[in-house]
Amino acid sequence: MGCTSSKDPIIAGKSGRTGSQDLKKAQSMYVTSTAKGSEVEDPPQVDVKGHLMPEEVRKRIVGSSQVQTTIVGTEEQTEIQYAYITQRGYYPNNLGQQNQDDYSITLKLGGEANDVMFAVYDGHGSNGHGCAVFTKTDIPRSVAKYIRQKRSSRHIAKLKAEGKPTKGAFRPELWSTLEEKEYGECCRKAFEETNKALHDNAKINDKLSGTTVVTVSFHRGRMTVCNLGDSRALLGSRMQEDGTIQSIPLSMDQTPHRKDERERVQAAGAEIKSIDQLQGREEPHDDWGDIPQGGEVENPHKDPPRIWVKGNEFPGTAFTRSIGDTVAENIGVIAQPEIVSRELTENDTYLVIATDGLFEFLKNKQVMEIVEKSSDPVDACEKLRKAAYEQWLQHEDRVDDITIIVCFLSKTATPTD
Repeated sequence: MGCTSSKDPIIAGKSGRTGSQDLKKAQSMYVTSTAKGSEVEDPPQVDVKGHLMPEEVRKRIVGSSQVQTTIVGTEEQTEIQYAYITQRGYYPNNLGQQNQDDYSITLKLGGEANDVMFAVYDGHGSNGHGCAVFTKTDIPRSVAKYIRQKRSSRHIAKLKAEGKPTKGAFRPELWSTLEEKEYGECCRKAFEETNKALHDNAKINDKLSGTTVVTVSFHRGRMTVCNLGDSRALLGSRMQEDGTIQSIPLSMDQTPHRKDERERVQAAGAEIKSIDQLQGREEPHDDWGDIPQGGEVENPHKDPPRIWVKGNEFPGTAFTRSIGDTVAENIGVIAQPEIVSRELTENDTYLVIATDGLFEFLKNKQVMEIVEKSSDPVDACEKLRKAAYEQWLQHEDRVDDITIIVCFLSKTATPTD
């Protein structure tokens, strides 16, 4: 994940590579630190290249054993087959680091039988794991609360307008569904509420820790995507002309590579520098270009622009929006999500929601090509995880946490009364 502090400006040198002496030192530190807890875990076994042995990799993977199915929509329904997978990363200089990624799948969101929310969370900082777990618990609950409140208030207003009594109005089966803007407003309030709740939580220090999050919710056959940070939601839609699958980004990374986001945080007092610039290995500049709508950074894994408090070496976030990060919030890193809504069509075939551990080296088009060649969502999750993991091994001596949700979408027959 893209967050550093003055105590840990980079993961392991400029390129993220760690020598054999560093690895031995980390292993001894790992045994010492874990021995202080309730359990003692042996250092992971690695090969001559310093890569995890296959059995060690398997220990770090948790995922769906079989495909699950749900139905979304009212007048027109869509069947969603889905699965998830998450793999704990590997950091040679911090062998005991927990998986800071998380995910949530919430069926019957807000009490509505055919509503569902899929989400992934990517924690960062020393308390990133706690921030991700807190957020995955709080956001679905908070979104559901605001949806219920809005639907209930609309129903009561309708009864009053019709001159009918409002006593006993709490009958969710009679409530109308929400319009696009109403639903988006419920999500926005929920994200901001969760951010404040994390700040107020005495058990989690989020000064230099937090989490990115992307949620995809289905309500009345409409898909609503809320994004903070650089995790992604990606849709695969079949083209009518030739039957090929088109990769459609449903979220846009919020990083200093985007001119609009860069200018926004700079206006709030942030300083934008790469680590090389911060440490004097490169002349300062602000020529970071811009990412067009739906575009991708050409080399995202190379020394990216980061956000700093002027004259200091913190917080060093490589994203411009998140939950938590109270220090970064003072210089423009906000918890206001970018929201995109889309009506589902019969051409919408695949949906991928994943943390940046998947997208660091794989382009959106490559991701969707892998999904299209998969037999089902479980197969797709494993193939994507394997492809991302192999890319990390080629480019780095470390591996980021990788978390993926894959959905196969198909229109079903219109329900009859």
